[in-house]
Amino acid sequence: MSSETSRGLIESLFSFKGRSSRLAFWLCFFLITPFLLVLNIAIDLATKHNDESGVVVLILLLLFSPFLWIQVAVSSRRCHDLGRSGWFFLVSFIPFAGPIGFLVYAGFFRGTAGENRFGADLLS
Repeated sequence: MSSETSRGLIESLFSFKGRSSRLAFWLCFFLITPFLLVLNIAIDLATKHNDESGVVVLILLLLFSPFLWIQVAVSSRRCHDLGRSGWFFLVSFIPFAGPIGFLVYAGFFRGTAGENRFGADLLS
């Protein structure tokens, strides 16, 4: 893989600009969410069972942060593909119905056909 291609991949993972496909959304969901859950459990265990866990928690948070950023960025770009602002992702924080509704909407609905204010159609 050339450095230009790998740089483009890294930029696309962390960027909030443009659009993301349903495939990218599901890949992010199934690859990153389990990792975030494991890190969250590890942080919880480290803080409960060790009084001097500051360094461990800091390391775990440093690992947690980029993966959380990627998940939020991809979800935001998925909102863009659906013709909505990236802020629409905040719907997923509504208790109970929010995460399920967002997952269904972002994961199963087709993005805006043709170009929208966030970029070109990913399927054309």
